[in-house]
Amino acid sequence: MSAEKDLSLAKHPYRFLGSYRLLLALFVLTSHASEFLGDAVANLSLGNVGVFLFFVVSGAVICEALDIFYRDSSCRFLINRGLKIFLAYWAALVLYYAVFTLRGASSTETGLWPILVNFSLLLSYLPTGNNLLIISIAWAVVIECQFYLCAAVLYFVAWRTRVPGIVLFIGGILALGAYIFVHTTGGYARSYGGLRFAPYFVLGSAVYYAYTRRDAKAAMLASAAGALSLHAYLIYALQTPTGGLPLDAAAFGTPIILSTLLFALGVMLFVWLFPRRFPLWTERFDKRLGDFTYAIYLIHPLIIVVVLDLSIAARAGGGAAYLFTLVTSLAVAVVIACGVERPVMRLRNRFRGQRLYD
Repeated sequence: MSAEKDLSLAKHPYRFLGSYRLLLALFVLTSHASEFLGDAVANLSLGNVGVFLFFVVSGAVICEALDIFYRDSSCRFLINRGLKIFLAYWAALVLYYAVFTLRGASSTETGLWPILVNFSLLLSYLPTGNNLLIISIAWAVVIECQFYLCAAVLYFVAWRTRVPGIVLFIGGILALGAYIFVHTTGGYARSYGGLRFAPYFVLGSAVYYAYTRRDAKAAMLASAAGALSLHAYLIYALQTPTGGLPLDAAAFGTPIILSTLLFALGVMLFVWLFPRRFPLWTERFDKRLGDFTYAIYLIHPLIIVVVLDLSIAARAGGGAAYLFTLVTSLAVAVVIACGVERPVMRLRNRFRGQRLYD
């Protein structure tokens, strides 16, 4: 992939992905609230579709950020991502602890080590921190953080060579090779098992370079990553509920086919959306929708717990319970986004070196 150094924000205008990311967050919410909606919804595994498409989007967006704003400092990039990830996460975590305390939290939730694991988030990667996250879906955030670190290191090395594009291309190939290694050795539960998600991130990264550089190698890498992403998605869908081997061949049927097809359609929609330009007045609206997605992702499992405790589904019906979950999650997400994330935007812009779509 070529990597000429005359890039500017003007050459990389706003990516209209806020509404798309909100849709993915709603997929995850709907999947976790599917007990209110019936087996037909549950069997589609919309949560898998949403999370893995989030990884694809991250691959593109983070590579664009490193490519434009952080060539001189990967550390600023990591600090900026930390501000984005942890502030909203801590706000949601406080709410979780408040509700769980009212419900009578166990020692596994309120002990010193569990609290340290939860607030640090990344300590959950350690064997002694595994399965201690009270926001269980934050496992995907941990995977994102691993990618941030790997991408920052790769770009740090690439921009200090005479052929940064070749280094980045080789990095993408090695990441896909690592996925194949994890799959063929069955190392999903090992320390390097997170590499099973590498194809999604590589796909997003390659799409970014294929569009911005018109580079044939990037297009080829995107094709390979797309094929392996479908493979990774199908393998994940076929695995037993515990997340390990052996594969449940008997489970292969219409729901998994439909779920994989939905994921493929989501990839195609992302590829179509990424270079598209829309009227200027829609950009701010789209960005605001995107601003709420992370908080919705974090907070909706807690709202589902509240719904179950209040027996809303039993009293008002599954549709009402789902609607309550949706509306309340959105309302709390708006509070977190506006009350926690927005106030530090100026600081994040300082680390980025430019005000971006605010």
